[in-house]
Amino acid sequence: MMLGHVGLAIAFNSLWLLLTLVPFAFVIRFGVIAREEAYLERKFGDVYGRYRSRVRRWL
Repeated sequence: MMLGHVGLAIAFNSLWLLLTLVPFAFVIRFGVIAREEAYLERKFGDVYGRYRSRVRRWL
């Protein structure tokens, strides 16, 4: 999604679109992904926790 955002900024030759990349990344990470992971943790419990520890080792 971030690469798509950068691609659009380049395609439209838009500096302001490129400057919105960092705020966009924070909104996606903390506004969407964190909330979704909390929901999945509540719904699936330890099963999801084990899955997440296998696939997201870098975070």
